[in-house]
Amino acid sequence: MLPAVNTSAPAKRRLPVGWQTLIAMAAVLLVDLTIGDTFIQELPSEAADEDLLTIQISFAIEGVVLGLAVLCWLLGWLRWLRRIAFGFAGLVTLGLLLSVTGLLFSLETETNAYELLWDAGLLWANNVLIFSIWYWLVDGGGLEARQATAGRGDFAFPQQTIELASWKDWRPSYFDYLFLAFSHSTAFSPADTVVLSKRAKGLIMVQASVSLVILAMIAARAINIIQAGPAS
Repeated sequence: MLPAVNTSAPAKRRLPVGWQTLIAMAAVLLVDLTIGDTFIQELPSEAADEDLLTIQISFAIEGVVLGLAVLCWLLGWLRWLRRIAFGFAGLVTLGLLLSVTGLLFSLETETNAYELLWDAGLLWANNVLIFSIWYWLVDGGGLEARQATAGRGDFAFPQQTIELASWKDWRPSYFDYLFLAFSHSTAFSPADTVVLSKRAKGLIMVQASVSLVILAMIAARAINIIQAGPAS
């Protein structure tokens, strides 16, 4: 008797989960480098050496942490990937808050509206990326827990609250958290997702506050400079 021939199509190879988050982390580092380069150019010459070393060290730490995260992803160590990503998110969040604070203190002396808008745009984009990583990390205990079970989550996405057979086994991906973060930075409220836990609400409050400062104060200052004309 001849063996049965498997006529089914070969399974497609898929990248391990979490690769989108690594891209987001790399994008955060790239934006940080761009912001840092702008900051270095605006430093007075007598303070450049010391501040330049501090900025370079912070970028080096971010790069090392990102490299460790990539290594854990390649080895399939999702638990360690989450822990390292937590450290990265905390580090870049602190950097974001310091950058926004520094930009606020420079508003009175800043006269180039377009550079101010550029800085505000970079900080706003970083705000979205950083908090999308936070949401991906905390929701339901992290990626590994979400893959294993549909237990208690920090967010309730529409696919999880409606009873449709085609969405029965749906799990959120990084892009869903990116959309969530984008919604909070533009509308200051979730577009379609219910926020459930206190830690998620706390993160959203921080993100919305940063976005409000960037849009209401920094961007508004730049628009005022443009409207005032060359005389300002």
